[in-house]
Amino acid sequence: MDEEDEEFAGTPASPEMLLHDPGSAGRKRPVTPASRNSSRKKQRYDSDVSAEDSASASAESERDEPAPEHQLRKSRKTRTQEDATGSIAHVELVNFMCHKYLAVPLGPKINFIVGHNGSGKSAILTALAVCLGGRANITNRAASLKEFLKEGTNIGSVTVTIRNEGSDAYRPEDYGDAITIERKIRREGSNSYKIKSARGNVISTKRDELLAIMDNMQIHADNPMTILTQDAARSFLANSTPNDKYKFFMTGTGLRQLSADYSIIGESIQTMNQTLRHKESVLPDMKKEWRKLEATLRDLEQARDLGATIDGLKCEWAWAQVIEKEEEVQGKASNLERAEFKSETAQVKAEECSNELRSLEKQIVLIQDKISEQQLANDPLAERKEEVKGDMMQIRQRLKDFQAEKEDMNREVIRHRNMMTELQARIAEETRKLEGDSRTTRKQQITAISEREQQKLVTEGQLRQLQAERESNDTEVAALTDNFNDAKRRFQEFQSERRGCEERIRNLQSQDSDRLGAYGPGMRQTLQMIEQFAREGRWRGAKPIGPIGIHVKLNKEEFARTIETVLGNSLNSFVVEYQEDLLLLQREIFSKTRCRSSIVRFQSRNTDFSSGEPDPQYLTILRALEISNEVVLQQLVINHHIEQTVLVHTRDEGHRITSPSFPRNIIGVYTQDGFQVGNRGGGLSTQAPTLYRGQPRLMADTSSFIREEDHRMAQIDAQMEAFEPTVNDLHRRLNDLKQHQQKLRQDYAELQREINARASEIARMNEELMDEEETNIIGTLREAYAVEEGRIEAITMQYEALEEQRAALQETERPLREQFQHLEREQNVIHERHQTLSNELTEAVTKRVTAETEREHWLKQLEKYEQRVTDAKTHLQEAQDALADLTGKVEQLCDRVEVSGTPDEIERHLRQLRARLNEIERTHGNYDDVQARYVSKKTAYMEAKREVERIRSFIQHVGDALRERMRMWTSFRYYISARAKMLFGELMRRRGYRGKLILNHKKLTLGLRNRSLSYNSMSQVTINSNDHPDGQGGANGQEKDPRSLSGGEKSFSTVCLLLSLWESMGSPFRALDEFDVFMDAVNRRSSMTAMIENAREQDRPCQYIFITPQTMGNVPGLNGPDVRVHRLLDPERGQTRLDGGGGDDDDE
Repeated sequence: MDEEDEEFAGTPASPEMLLHDPGSAGRKRPVTPASRNSSRKKQRYDSDVSAEDSASASAESERDEPAPEHQLRKSRKTRTQEDATGSIAHVELVNFMCHKYLAVPLGPKINFIVGHNGSGKSAILTALAVCLGGRANITNRAASLKEFLKEGTNIGSVTVTIRNEGSDAYRPEDYGDAITIERKIRREGSNSYKIKSARGNVISTKRDELLAIMDNMQIHADNPMTILTQDAARSFLANSTPNDKYKFFMTGTGLRQLSADYSIIGESIQTMNQTLRHKESVLPDMKKEWRKLEATLRDLEQARDLGATIDGLKCEWAWAQVIEKEEEVQGKASNLERAEFKSETAQVKAEECSNELRSLEKQIVLIQDKISEQQLANDPLAERKEEVKGDMMQIRQRLKDFQAEKEDMNREVIRHRNMMTELQARIAEETRKLEGDSRTTRKQQITAISEREQQKLVTEGQLRQLQAERESNDTEVAALTDNFNDAKRRFQEFQSERRGCEERIRNLQSQDSDRLGAYGPGMRQTLQMIEQFAREGRWRGAKPIGPIGIHVKLNKEEFARTIETVLGNSLNSFVVEYQEDLLLLQREIFSKTRCRSSIVRFQSRNTDFSSGEPDPQYLTILRALEISNEVVLQQLVINHHIEQTVLVHTRDEGHRITSPSFPRNIIGVYTQDGFQVGNRGGGLSTQAPTLYRGQPRLMADTSSFIREEDHRMAQIDAQMEAFEPTVNDLHRRLNDLKQHQQKLRQDYAELQREINARASEIARMNEELMDEEETNIIGTLREAYAVEEGRIEAITMQYEALEEQRAALQETERPLREQFQHLEREQNVIHERHQTLSNELTEAVTKRVTAETEREHWLKQLEKYEQRVTDAKTHLQEAQDALADLTGKVEQLCDRVEVSGTPDEIERHLRQLRARLNEIERTHGNYDDVQARYVSKKTAYMEAKREVERIRSFIQHVGDALRERMRMWTSFRYYISARAKMLFGELMRRRGYRGKLILNHKKLTLGLRNRSLSYNSMSQVTINSNDHPDGQGGANGQEKDPRSLSGGEKSFSTVCLLLSLWESMGSPFRALDEFDVFMDAVNRRSSMTAMIENAREQDRPCQYIFITPQTMGNVPGLNGPDVRVHRLLDPERGQTRLDGGGGDDDDE
């Protein structure tokens, strides 16, 4: 079932709501003619039932005779016909049931819709019920709206235009004099409403607005008395029982819904009565507890005085806490003042240290320049001095060798002279002892010994000559080894430098894809971890900045190598604001990524260095760079003075700038090839560079560096190729000398063995000679003596030659010594100056370190004191807030009083008094608890009592209201029943019948009867025919048994019943489908005439819509302006739009 088909049902109203509006419970609905239109109908009701008001009050009493016809006619007021609010002006169907398109305009009073069976007449009433909010199943034609769509279509619509005129019009300022309701029906998806004004503007699309319009106009599509469908009409006319008719009567008049609402109210009253009895049953126990607490409370009144004293002490204790808190606030304020004073002092000290540091930096730079100058002046002197010293050392070594040889000669002369003295003494002795001995054998022996000794002397001379040759060879080997090692080291340096070039070329080639690689391994991971820590909020200050080089852009690429040399590792460093961030970066990130960059702290301050820059004509490092970060710019200015370092292309250009002195605000000049030019002390000076050879960090294009490295590698290859023969020659000569050295060692060892053998042989021969007692020993001694004299003479000649050589060397040494002394004196002067400058530099550096330490100390102190100031302010504010809060609470407790002691003392006194009070309360309990329970119990009892009274009064009020409404409901039912009875008799008399309408409200039946005939087993009707030819009627009429009546006569009687019930309704229109299917022509004509006349005689505007399959030619009264007949053609004829017409037979 579609959403629009569902019936909206309200929840049962509460008793309070029913008290004010007993008829408002449940869904919106019509509430009998006495509800909305009671004021409009009151006059009619009074006139209609005036004859009955004098009768008994019983609603079920029956009258023997209906009211006279002239009374009914007299009660109706004649007035002009006007459009009634809520009547149907137009109905339009699109793709609905059997109609592709059908439009039916309706008159304001009486409308007949005629057509053959199957022409779609009933579809109009079905569309009317569906469009005005009715559900699909009330039509008995479909279970859902989509089943009403014409076969083969997916969308259709029903449009109904309702008149909105008169005093009861619904929102005429919005809708105008007509309201158009359009309901879209879709086979797929939901259906929708459009509610339009007379001008065609859509005012609403909500179903609630439709229900409000229907309620205002008392239109209820699901009321069978408003729209009586074909099936319902047949059932009602042909087969309805008295119970069905009674239900039809109660439902159509709204009395049934009111009865159900009043039953709900009665059930609610019973529920409230049960609640009331339960509450009344607990009231005595509540009152008993209250009275018992009241007696206990009187016993505790005696302890009130002691309680008052405690209350006073409580107040005093509270104010003592306030005084204590005030003293605490004063102490915290003093702490804040001390912290602020210390913070200001630390700030001043830190600034003083910073100023001193800047002064010391300038002093250190000046001293370093002077030291550099002294070093430059000392270098040539040192080189010359080393050369002179080397020459002198060689001469002195030769002199030492001469002195050693002289000493050896002196020892040999002394030894030989001693030997001669001994020989002279032995000759004299032997001469005296052995005058007769044989001299020949002894002389031979002595000669042999002398020959051996002479051979030994020759061999020793060869040994000394060989030793001198060995020493010369060793000297040559040592010198050549040094030369070879130097050459080999230089060749290895070439190789190492070539490998460095190859490595740099590879790094430069890889740098095209990873620029961060120039700053060292792990740099990308380092930056990722810094970003991660920043997202996690782990940095105390700003995120670390670095490496510094990524914030620097080079504008002068020809100075790239020089600038990177000057800035050095500073381009790889990171900058942080706080010490905690420095430690976090070093320990948590650098330790994991193995980053070796340095970390520098900075302070956030504005640095104005414009006054320290030189003339704009000079290109400084700062002007050659673009620095995107202020902190990086600040660090480079402070650490490297880039704003005062000038760049030039050639050394001549640098000398022109620095001669005779440095211009203002220039502290250094560097050339394109890296030379530092100038001397702050005056004069020309050039320092050889140690250029940066790593990966370029400031240039995005590395091709020039790659070309430079390739060129450098080609130079190294050329140098290696030219130097390699020298290395090989030195290596060959060194090997030859070492081989000769080995041969000299072997020869020396052989001579040494030969000398040892000669000495052993001489010793043996001397021993043999000593053993022989020969007579010629004197000659031998004389020969030995002569040998000794020859030896001494030979040594003397060697000594004289040695002295000549020594004198020549001494003459050669003298000018060298004088030159050395002169160079040494000049070096001493330079050294003294250098030492003085070094002492000054050491002192300045020490002072700088001390100043840096002191500045760091004062900065840490400043940070600490600033934190203390912040903490002191926070603590002071917290103390002040606590004091204000405490004071406010205490002031609410009591006014300020004098305090007799500290809070602890007052609290001890309070404990003592409370102990006494507790002793009193131990018997009866605490006064406050008892009083609280007393007040609570009394309040609960009084509240429960008032609640019982309120419920009792409410039940009484609701019961009275319900009884009054039931009385009014009974009266309404009586008046409606009486009017239906009178109108039924009137309509029956017009046909020539006499009948009576019987309503049995106890048995819930509605029927027709006379004294003798029964109808449908429960209703009877007396029919007196006035259609005799003689025109006689009345008492002479013939009674007929209803069972013998024709179908048409039965249908006429039921139509009269329907017309009489319609009079009890407040709906602005009534619709009846195929009411005449069981009537013959006579009864149909009578029924038609009765319905037309009854409609015309209505005292209020009401629209009638009748649907019949039969012609209207024999029905009188169709020519009036208030009757419109619509002929509906068969759909297959192609006529889908009808024009309204009169009641002529021609319209058929």
